[in-house]
Amino acid sequence: MSDAEIEMYLLRARLSLPDENGRYQVPREGRKRNILNVGKAVAQLWHDLEEEERVGVGQKALA
Repeated sequence: MSDAEIEMYLLRARLSLPDENGRYQVPREGRKRNILNVGKAVAQLWHDLEEEERVGVGQKALA
């Protein structure tokens, strides 16, 4: 999943939440699809973080 796709899915997450009146902006099937894609995006982010930790990306060099 590309960075752009991850960003898009995370931004769409709010469409699956009810508004202040308890109404949804998209039908149930759309909300299910949005939530599934948000879950995949979060899982990808988690995987990327674990991979960075595994290979030592972002760690300070020892003097």
